[in-house]
Amino acid sequence: MTMPPVTAKVVTIITVFEARERVLEALTTLGVRGFSTYNVEGTGVHGEKRTGLVETENLVFVILASEPLSDRVLAWVEEHLLPRYPGIAYSTDVSAVAARPIQ
Repeated sequence: MTMPPVTAKVVTIITVFEARERVLEALTTLGVRGFSTYNVEGTGVHGEKRTGLVETENLVFVILASEPLSDRVLAWVEEHLLPRYPGIAYSTDVSAVAARPIQ
């Protein structure tokens, strides 16, 4: 049985592959229990990013979160990730249906 739709946030972090382990550790520390990741190519303020023979593409982390958790993740990105690695993070409001309460 699923729960009725609830208001939640989708937090998206886009950063370089080199930041992967740092982001994974932070998400665990911040209390994130689940997320999706995928590799992307694109163009931004740091120029074009393409996939090569080694892991050089950008990574996207997508997290479905409560507003307090979203705020913690965005604060960590601002304070700890962006001073060291190029990237961007943002959140959007969503209505979500999940088998378990949104963290």
